[in-house]
Amino acid sequence: MSFEEAENLMGIEVTVLTALVTLTVLAGASIYLVAKYRRTHAAKIRESLIRQANKHGVASPESLANQELMARIHEAKRDRKQAQMKTA
Repeated sequence: MSFEEAENLMGIEVTVLTALVTLTVLAGASIYLVAKYRRTHAAKIRESLIRQANKHGVASPESLANQELMARIHEAKRDRKQAQMKTA
């Protein structure tokens, strides 16, 4: 292997390493920002879910966790859509 080939190989390794570090930093920043958004907007998100649950007839939404509430809302929407398709 000549010196130029070794130099090119090192250049590629540095480029790949730089890309991996950049992607890792961007992923970490994204995770941090999403977590921060959820913390600061938790009350608004919960209010919106309760409103949607009441609109779609989900029983006792106050006692459900957000994930379960989202799943029940999704299920209610799907059931309503299926019922509309059957009557059409």
